Amino acid sequence: LTSACGRGTPNGVAPAEGRGNGAAPVAVTTAVVLQKPMAVKLKSVGNVEASSTVEVRSQVSGELLSVDFSEGQDVRQGQLLFTIDPRVFEATLKQAEAALARDTAQAKNLEAQHTRLASLLKQGLVSRADYDSAAASAAAMDASIEAGKAAVENARIQRQNTRITSPVTGRTGA
Repeated sequence: LTSACGRGTPNGVAPAEGRGNGAAPVAVTTAVVLQKPMAVKLKSVGNVEASSTVEVRSQVSGELLSVDFSEGQDVRQGQLLFTIDPRVFEATLKQAEAALARDTAQAKNLEAQHTRLASLLKQGLVSRADYDSAAASAAAMDASIEAGKAAVENARIQRQNTRITSPVTGRTGA
């Protein structure tokens, strides 16, 4: 405080409250300001809950070959988490591909027979019933080929599902 406040003394120092005019001035210490990182720790009791969770489930059944993460580990989207034994699914895929190849070969044969019977029908050397039967067999085999393609695609998807990957980036739990 200075004497400008009205209570000053001739030397510019105000007297301490309640001590009268003869009190000694209070000593003040100063320090240089430093800027540095400071660890902030807060200890409390509570429950921690994730803001969002994703449940990972297998779409196929089989023997679990590997777990490729540790509980509490951070994972990226698409990172491999589990591997299920793919051998059964690979065999199913090969079987479906072989059945499709067989049906494709039979379809070519039936189509050739159908074409031959069409020219023989025009010449009157074969009955209409034989021609219609060959046409129906060729159409049925075409449908069988489409079913075989679907079986191959399904087998590929099943084999692909033996590798379970993380759907999101985050931290793994139990």
